[in-house]
Amino acid sequence: MLQPHLQPFIGNEMQIFQQDNVPCHKSGMTLGWLQDQGI
Repeated sequence: MLQPHLQPFIGNEMQIFQQDNVPCHKSGMTLGWLQDQGI
């Protein structure tokens, strides 16, 4: 879900990603993807 929209902007550079804790941003799918990406 985030990868096609977020990853092109992040690339391989060090970035700070902040999320606003909206329930859809805290879903298991989203948190799992963030963890898999090392974010």
